[in-house]
Amino acid sequence: MAGIDKIIGTRAQYWELRDWLEENERFFRWAIASEDEYESETQRLTIANFSRVEDFYLWCNCPIPWVKARLIEQYGANGPCSEGS
Repeated sequence: MAGIDKIIGTRAQYWELRDWLEENERFFRWAIASEDEYESETQRLTIANFSRVEDFYLWCNCPIPWVKARLIEQYGANGPCSEGS
């Protein structure tokens, strides 16, 4: 199975994930949204589109609850570690 389709979020979520990716120097180039694209604080846009390799890294390392929730939504309770995913 391919990676999660997309991580979609608000401007605040964009900055939360972007800052974490930058701090961890991982996969930053896939943070594809721009803060300028948000027209309001509640608007939800695509923040990133990762492959399964990045999903696995996020699953094991990213402490952001809504990112983990998106991984569970895509892969199930065991995340990208699930057999047959």
